[in-house]
Amino acid sequence: MAYDWPGVYVEEDKGLSLAITSGATAVPVIAYDPDGSTNKDKDKAVNKDLISAPARIDSWMAFMNLPGVQTVAKAETEKPPKKRLLDCPLYIALKTYFDNGGGYCYVCPTNGKGDPADTLIKTVPELDDVTLIVQAGVPKLAEAVFTSGTGLCAEGKSRFAILDGPLAVLKGDATDMDTYPNTSYAAAYYPPLRAEWATYVKEDKGAKVSVTLDIPVSAAVAGAYCSVDRDRGVWKAPANVQLQGKVVPKFVVSDAVQGIYNQYPKPLNIIRCFQAGVPLVWGARTLADDSEKERWRYVPVRRLFGAAEKDIKRAMAFAVFEPNSQPTWEKVRAAIDAYLYGIWKAGGLMGTKPEEAYFVRLGLGVTMTQDDIDEGKMIVQVGMAPVFPAEFIILRFTQDMDTA
Repeated sequence: MAYDWPGVYVEEDKGLSLAITSGATAVPVIAYDPDGSTNKDKDKAVNKDLISAPARIDSWMAFMNLPGVQTVAKAETEKPPKKRLLDCPLYIALKTYFDNGGGYCYVCPTNGKGDPADTLIKTVPELDDVTLIVQAGVPKLAEAVFTSGTGLCAEGKSRFAILDGPLAVLKGDATDMDTYPNTSYAAAYYPPLRAEWATYVKEDKGAKVSVTLDIPVSAAVAGAYCSVDRDRGVWKAPANVQLQGKVVPKFVVSDAVQGIYNQYPKPLNIIRCFQAGVPLVWGARTLADDSEKERWRYVPVRRLFGAAEKDIKRAMAFAVFEPNSQPTWEKVRAAIDAYLYGIWKAGGLMGTKPEEAYFVRLGLGVTMTQDDIDEGKMIVQVGMAPVFPAEFIILRFTQDMDTA
């Protein structure tokens, strides 16, 4: 730049500039069986009649305007209806998801005849913004996701699975949770839900029969995750949250039974109705086993670390091929520090001051050796003190007795 006269000149700094922004924390991919149907009749609608390939759904209105959905909706108006939207489990799952505050999401068909996770394995890694995998009533999806060795929900993937619990009345000894994976990257919810909008009347051999359909609880809870993240933050437990859409639990669970399932090595989160009769998400535990329980017992802790990992990793990509030296380290450290400070300031981390809430370490002799630097490695160590949900509120009362 030429300087032609005396004065003050401003030049843009062409050096590395880092700023870490918080990405979306609740973007689900909702699984569905393309051949799935709630109706056993010969003339029925199946999920693939609505949509047959992975797709992004921006809103409930956008879904209802899809050509396949419009076709089935038109068939429903005939007398008698040839097909119904309620024949399609995907319709039910998406309705309860959006009713409960869900934002944009993806839908992905599973392999109905083989491994139900096959299509997810191919599709999800291509969707950089997906953070949640929702079972939405697809049978055996939990086993497929966590036993396939794909790492869809595993360390470094920043994804979390929301699973449906058992479909029947609980056994009471928690052995019906034995088939669920031991993982801190998933949580299971119970029971299935019911609602008037998921009920219809059909004729069967000349008689009118009322049909009440189950609503996958995982889809409703996924909407609650989105709502809580948006209103409070990913560090807030998605619990003590009222489910919307006039849904009710299919089965009633007592305090004693919930206590058994809450303390089981694979905890189950329950939807409960108390005095007001409104359904509440009453639990926020992951399926972490004993070896992980102390660190990753709670859903918001696991998800907060996943979100921070994703945001920091994305920002650090800008430092690739920069000089692996002190100026670069300081810019990276400062960017991460500012990001974590924002989380702490918003109430997502413990501590009365930043140094009690988190730390960022980076440098030669601190996180790296000279060999690491020679090999082109820049190693950052980040620690956070998460806020744990107040799962048990202890009240102590003292009564002063009249000794007169």
